[in-house]
Amino acid sequence: MMSEHSDEGPRLPRLVVFSGAGISAESGIATFRDADGLWHGHDPRDVANFDTWRQNHALVHAFYNHRRTELGKVAPNPAHAAVATWEKDFPGRVLNITQNIDDLFERAGVESTVHLHGFLRNLRNTRTGELRDIGYTSFDPTGDPQRVIKPDVVFFGELAPNYRLLGELAASLDENDTVISIGSSGAVVSIDGLVEATGVFGILNVLDNVVGAIDERVWHERFFEPATRAVERIDEIVRERMQEKP
Repeated sequence: MMSEHSDEGPRLPRLVVFSGAGISAESGIATFRDADGLWHGHDPRDVANFDTWRQNHALVHAFYNHRRTELGKVAPNPAHAAVATWEKDFPGRVLNITQNIDDLFERAGVESTVHLHGFLRNLRNTRTGELRDIGYTSFDPTGDPQRVIKPDVVFFGELAPNYRLLGELAASLDENDTVISIGSSGAVVSIDGLVEATGVFGILNVLDNVVGAIDERVWHERFFEPATRAVERIDEIVRERMQEKP
């Protein structure tokens, strides 16, 4: 978490990075949302539904086993690396929040990332809550006859406990702080309201707003292009914004 004060007294400017599928798509991770509403040929109600995942136990694990294998074949890109650099250069003042379940931020060197929708490498025992990191390997569902082992991914119809953090942020940010949204269409989680309500300096980076879920008016800087292309200019703004105010 971010610190509240500098050693001298007044709080230093802080940075919140919020990201969606677009940042990892540039590394080669499919967004799994096709034009026909399917995820890689699968109906989300079959592979990511909290009410039916036990009924579709084998299919669910086959789907996430494939995603895990594919994750092991890709690498972080410069946008992931930029967040790691900001975290290092501004210790205690950067909060990285992502909707993505991949580990590209971790592999880029980011020390602390809040995954709103879970973490693909983990399996969760739904009875005990125990988490197990299996890396990029596959899980054999036949070894789970009671169907208690679930991918550590927030399914449709399941509570996302880390959403509470967004509410906490609304009470702690102010106009000295900066929020960057990278690669998020705003269709699942929108932070337009957070930017508008807190008065932070907002930087929007997304390919386009065709979904229409983003209120572009609340953002101070807008980059409608790939994150890897925009990151150098965003970095300049971040470094200017993160300087200690007199």
